[in-house]
Amino acid sequence: GARLDGARLESADLRGCNLAGASLVGANLRWTKLTGCDLTGARLSGADLFHAILDESNLTEADLTQATLFGANLIQVRGRGANFTQAYLKDLLMEESELPESRFDRAYMLRAVLIGSRLRGASILQATLTGAALEDVDFSDANLSGSLLNGAHLRGARFQGARLADARFVNAVHAGADFKGALEMPEHLRAMLEPK
Repeated sequence: GARLDGARLESADLRGCNLAGASLVGANLRWTKLTGCDLTGARLSGADLFHAILDESNLTEADLTQATLFGANLIQVRGRGANFTQAYLKDLLMEESELPESRFDRAYMLRAVLIGSRLRGASILQATLTGAALEDVDFSDANLSGSLLNGAHLRGARFQGARLADARFVNAVHAGADFKGALEMPEHLRAMLEPK
């Protein structure tokens, strides 16, 4: 519950910290170590988390809208309902994470690595996932409408019940992805999936 809006915590070592309910709006957390932290309900909107390490942290209901997480590590994070709306997530490492019903609307995730993450029921509207590594990601019941997945690697990804209206998959590596039960599949994707 601490109020740390605008705080300068660059390169701090906060591993294992309890920031549940804390407000860090616009805080400088560049290169900060937040491994294993409890960030339940924390407000990090507009915070600068450039190359921060949040591995194994709890992000349940955390607010990271418009936060900068360029090159950040979120490996094996967990938490239902985290909000990454309009966050800058270029080159993000987010492998084996569990973030059901989270929001990534209009997030910029160029070349992000989400291998093995579970994003069931997530909202990923109009997000940029160009060139992203999405192998074995569970997108079941997620909404990816209007998102760009051009050149994304999708082997083993699951899209059962996912909404794909106006999503773009041009040049995506789709072999081994499971689109059975996907909803509102765009025509260009149907054509890509047809047996040659």
